[in-house]
Amino acid sequence: MRNIVVAIDPLTEEAAKVIAWSMDNFLRPDDNIHLAVVVLKDADLADAGCIVSDNVESLEHELYDKMQMALQKAMDQLKSKGLTQIEAHVLEAHSKQTCKCLVQFLNKQSTDCLIMGCRNLKGFKRYFMGSFSDYVQTHVDCPVLIVK
Repeated sequence: MRNIVVAIDPLTEEAAKVIAWSMDNFLRPDDNIHLAVVVLKDADLADAGCIVSDNVESLEHELYDKMQMALQKAMDQLKSKGLTQIEAHVLEAHSKQTCKCLVQFLNKQSTDCLIMGCRNLKGFKRYFMGSFSDYVQTHVDCPVLIVK
């Protein structure tokens, strides 16, 4: 039995690609599948001036609800292919710690393989924003499959 982590941002189109590719090409019915999502703590967004609202808490609940619905949809997709050992993990991190948060989670899980997507950033965006998938694949102790 393998411990497979599928790291996604369930609110993006890339997540659907990662889930579909994983089901069609890699996952087995006896795998322990961990869907992992890293979310930013709202305090970081508010401190950075990203949220100029008195309703930060309601925005947080709205985002959390959307995330949960999208995660449930991904879990339902996996179950429809006979994959039943699925667990969802919502990991909270500060804005500059999202990559490290996922790496720590992976290393604690005794992960046999990580499957994740990439944003395919180019040029200045890649330079200034960095690459989440590059950082993670460099710092984890398990094989990594990156779905493009």
